[in-house]
Amino acid sequence: MMELDQELNKRGAKLYLLVYPNKEQIYSQYMPDTIYRHSEYSKGRQLHDFLTQYTNIPMIYPYEELEETSKNYPVFYKADTHANRIGAFVAFQEFMKERYGENQTINDMSVNVKYEGFSGDLAVLTKVNATKERDTVYTLDGADPNLWKDETILFVGDSFTGYLSNIAEMYYPRVHRIDSILFTMEYVDVLKPDIVIYEAGERRIEYFETEDLYSK
Repeated sequence: MMELDQELNKRGAKLYLLVYPNKEQIYSQYMPDTIYRHSEYSKGRQLHDFLTQYTNIPMIYPYEELEETSKNYPVFYKADTHANRIGAFVAFQEFMKERYGENQTINDMSVNVKYEGFSGDLAVLTKVNATKERDTVYTLDGADPNLWKDETILFVGDSFTGYLSNIAEMYYPRVHRIDSILFTMEYVDVLKPDIVIYEAGERRIEYFETEDLYSK
């Protein structure tokens, strides 16, 4: 991470890390009692605490914010392992708070139903997608124009960056995303981002140690 941070700094870009907590942590109340949890000190929290203590690399781990929002809004799909647009909004606002010291909350936004009957990866995996099409896809409106930033942002990560980039487009004129497996520093040289958000779902957090992005 420090090597990547240094290489990005040479190119005028600032690195941020973002880890999505696992769905079963946010909705732990629905986990069966037969599933034993060894510790509540999660991998994402451990990494956050380590980087905060030993480096200057900012990391966003929006566990508390997602958990609190989940009391009034769905932040993950029921039949999918991914966060929905509301969850992505909450996570991205924590980045905005980290970088600019200002952000919006979900209560500032107009939450609208785009369509219903969505079947996610869990429904497909368990072959019940024909009978479990009960998820709702939402859209959000109401981005504060005062938070518009004339900067270029690049997401490097997994499938969670899809909705994250959608939310970012509400605040930035130039938003790009690339899968971490495909990423090379050439993307930074060509796109010239001001911000690089390196993201991973907590279940894939090992990507941070196995991929030497700075040397690719």
